[in-house]
Amino acid sequence: MGKKIKIQTRSLGSEPDPCPDLGEVVQWLRTRKGVGADLTGYRLYSTLVPQVSASVEIPCTGGNFYQSRILETIRGIKEMTIIGEPGLEMAFIERDVCDIVAGFGRHWFAMPALCSLGIRDGYYGDDEEFSGVMLQVYRRLMREMRDFGVTGHILIVESPDEEELAVLAGRKTMFFYRYPTREDLESLLEYQRTIAVPGDALEVALSLKEEYTIDRLLLIDPVPGDLEIALSHWDPDSLSVAGYCDVCGEGYWNTLVEGASNVILPD
Repeated sequence: MGKKIKIQTRSLGSEPDPCPDLGEVVQWLRTRKGVGADLTGYRLYSTLVPQVSASVEIPCTGGNFYQSRILETIRGIKEMTIIGEPGLEMAFIERDVCDIVAGFGRHWFAMPALCSLGIRDGYYGDDEEFSGVMLQVYRRLMREMRDFGVTGHILIVESPDEEELAVLAGRKTMFFYRYPTREDLESLLEYQRTIAVPGDALEVALSLKEEYTIDRLLLIDPVPGDLEIALSHWDPDSLSVAGYCDVCGEGYWNTLVEGASNVILPD
């Protein structure tokens, strides 16, 4: 029997309860007197706390729910349409990030990819110019977030956008499909060497490894046996157990950490 090892755990973000307990929100707001706060700030806090309490090694705040904050940060948008030269008003995002950093230290941040926001052009009249400008705005937004204390970004994407991948993918920016197809993963691997896949897509990842360089595999919610199979193809240092969930509490993250703590290394 092989020896037991521990695999790195990390979060890819999570989605908060759309109807949080009012008493808990009020209690949190009391800690924010004189500083300013809103429901988005509470959601960032409430989704990060269970990860930290469960000792997830690389926690990540944010998720798709952060779309509303991004849309109010990009100037020039009306009814999801760009109607003027876009810019950024970073005050709310700065407060969000600095609050989390003050309470938990530097961290990763998950949010929708630009192509997932659904912003339309009502100003440029040219798809190439519109796309190029918006990508530069998004890159600047992420850069300023890193200046405030964000370690890196998880960009949650629904459908591939080759231009966005080419411009934004990098060491501090990872694109992530929650329910990837083989074609989705192939598009990612043209631009990044780390991919996250659910346990039931492990066989797809193994077949892609024959064609692409996959330096790190993030296995989401693996079931017993998945990690042992993955360890037959990747070194332990190249493998992570990852999580992303909707309305998940400490129990979800505890289970994730426990499942990564006693993995049998194949002989």
